[in-house]
Amino acid sequence: MISNKSMRRSAYFFVFPLILLMTLFMVYPTLSTIYLAFTKWNGFTDPVWNGLHNIRKLFADNSFYASLKNMLILTLYIPVWTLLPLIFAELIRQPKKGDGFFRSTILIPYVVSPVVLGMFFKQILGVEGVITELLLEYFPFLGMVGFLTNPDMVIHTIAFITLWKFFGFGVILYYGAMSKVSDSLYESATLDGCSWGQRLRHVTVPGIRYTIQFYLVLGFITFYARMFPLTFTLTRGGPGYSSFVPEFGIYYQAFNNSSMGYASTWALFVYIITLGIIMFQNRVMMKD
Repeated sequence: MISNKSMRRSAYFFVFPLILLMTLFMVYPTLSTIYLAFTKWNGFTDPVWNGLHNIRKLFADNSFYASLKNMLILTLYIPVWTLLPLIFAELIRQPKKGDGFFRSTILIPYVVSPVVLGMFFKQILGVEGVITELLLEYFPFLGMVGFLTNPDMVIHTIAFITLWKFFGFGVILYYGAMSKVSDSLYESATLDGCSWGQRLRHVTVPGIRYTIQFYLVLGFITFYARMFPLTFTLTRGGPGYSSFVPEFGIYYQAFNNSSMGYASTWALFVYIITLGIIMFQNRVMMKD
């Protein structure tokens, strides 16, 4: 018989490679970033400890407050992020003609690289883009529609592109969760005279609430910490700071200003925000 001590040693042996990889690629970079956030470092010379200077500089930086404003604007799209795929998933829950083709093609935007997606939309929404030219030709009274050049419009354009990219993933995610809800609940609701909206509210939503919570948190993480590829390829944070997001602030300070220490302070801020969202999600799910 194998002793508990031998089994424990075997378990450690199999887990050790994972622990080593996590230490090299997650724990060490995280701890290094926290340390560098309190230093002055250009990426080449030795880091010099400067205490809270970077923190004070961050809270006096106009680009930082611009990124916070853009984060809040993106947050306003979270209800659309959550509800729109849910409604479409409910629509295709019952088999209908053409649903197979719809389900097989809806994921295409999600699997496309954000960089490729950004380059594509830059070609059609830019100053000389196809859509911009068509609007000027057929709706001249609108004037120049600056999807990517108007400071009041650009962050909303990026938000809609992000919603479009993740829409198919949300639909498939909800659709898979709905398949586990008992059909008898829908039949009972139908017999009781419930409308489509009432079935969605009282049967579907309670039955897939954990999936909704997961997708909701994914939306916050996406808008707060996964916007760099689109922002970089579409606008480079412009015009001005109108599409400046915290992720782009990390890149801008590190490679444009050669201030790796200050860029680490930006990265620490993004890390704290993301960690707080994940902890809140875990607390809510554990409570349920």
